[in-house]
Amino acid sequence: PGLAQARADQPDVMRGEETQLFGVTEPGFSGIVCIPGTHSKWIRVEAGAVVAFATYMTGELFAVISQHSILMHAVEPDAAPAEDGASFRAGLASALSSPASLTSALFRLRAAQLLGFEPRSEGAARLSGLLIGSEIADARMRFGSDLPLRLIGAGRLGRLYREALTASGFTVNECDAELASRQGLIKAARQIWGARF
Repeated sequence: PGLAQARADQPDVMRGEETQLFGVTEPGFSGIVCIPGTHSKWIRVEAGAVVAFATYMTGELFAVISQHSILMHAVEPDAAPAEDGASFRAGLASALSSPASLTSALFRLRAAQLLGFEPRSEGAARLSGLLIGSEIADARMRFGSDLPLRLIGAGRLGRLYREALTASGFTVNECDAELASRQGLIKAARQIWGARF
């Protein structure tokens, strides 16, 4: 059924992620849950109750920027990420140190390639670092970084977020996204049908 944050200053909705959230939290859990994706969710939980959450269009922005902006010329859609992840970490560091300069940093990505400082094959990694770093910088300001953090992730995106969150000062407890969904559905079924399930 979803959740709504019916606040005029920070309206937000969640449709589906609450199942994963339910799957990875206990009744007395207090902390932050991060669910990366097309529309990443950050949720603050106190004593098992959701007290605030925020949605970041990070994944959607990556798709729009890399396919429908001038940066489409700076990103190779099928390029394999560099082994050492240096471009991702550089984009992340830039966004974390100066999140308000994101739009300028995005253009510098293209300018660096035009001037021969970075190859096009590194564009996707740097763009990911900039966008994920911007998301984390804002979420850290909203929710703090001193609480336990549960990351509900999978695959390459989960690994990128784990690296970025750790670099940002969070202590990360990672949970598999598919397992979180299954656990959430099982918990919901047990609450509805009791021990029969």
